[in-house]
Amino acid sequence: MTRTKSTIPFHHLIFHDDLPKLRDVEKRLTNFLKASREKAQRAEIKAGRMTDDDRVYSYDLVDDADKQRIKGRAIWFLEWLVRAVREIL
Repeated sequence: MTRTKSTIPFHHLIFHDDLPKLRDVEKRLTNFLKASREKAQRAEIKAGRMTDDDRVYSYDLVDDADKQRIKGRAIWFLEWLVRAVREIL
């Protein structure tokens, strides 16, 4: 007699302990914004539409208004994750 092995599909669960912290999400979004703005500046310099003297340094690329938007989006994202976890349960 042969034994058949069946695989039981499991759902990918996210537990409350696995949710990222607010400051981690904010840091990821800030790093992404800085990287994309630095990349855009390098492209502008390479294309000749901007000189190296006009370049904005990386610590000035994200201002207070950007930080407020990032914080709001990070909060929205975490609230969305918590709702998604609760719907699964």
